[in-house]
Amino acid sequence: MKGFLVAIVLSVFAGVCSAQSTPENPASSVPSAQSAAAPATDLRAAQGGANAAGTARAENDQRAAPAPVVVARSAVCTAIQDREPVGAAAAGVPIQAGMIYFWNELKASSVPTTVKHRWSRDGRPAGESTLSLKHRKTRTWSTRQAGPGDWKVEVLSSSGEVLRTAGFKVVK
Repeated sequence: MKGFLVAIVLSVFAGVCSAQSTPENPASSVPSAQSAAAPATDLRAAQGGANAAGTARAENDQRAAPAPVVVARSAVCTAIQDREPVGAAAAGVPIQAGMIYFWNELKASSVPTTVKHRWSRDGRPAGESTLSLKHRKTRTWSTRQAGPGDWKVEVLSSSGEVLRTAGFKVVK
């Protein structure tokens, strides 16, 4: 009796394996251990799930490609000295009105390329600066004469993707 059950289990396993490996035969005609009421599309759904998972892995692999530009460091500051930020604003601490710099250290996978700094004040556009990147590792910045309000600066890739956002408050 044991030998008979083992033979049935092996034939079911072999039938399921061969049905999964041939796309022309989406449903196996070999009886399975599932109930007789189970629809024949279960195997197709399982195959579709495997294909969908394979497709998802392929899409993730494509997304895993390095970004054209990466923001390694950034700072909102009141001055630049030797291409480094001076007077960097601490998170949550207001900045005095005046000339404000948004400084970035950028790493580009290919050059030349550009990024944009898009400035806004109290939710309204306050200016945009296009910055050219000629070297794979670049320190660059843009400036605004900033009056009191809630400010935001976004770093945008050449394709328009937001790479980094900095928000800060300017007071009198």
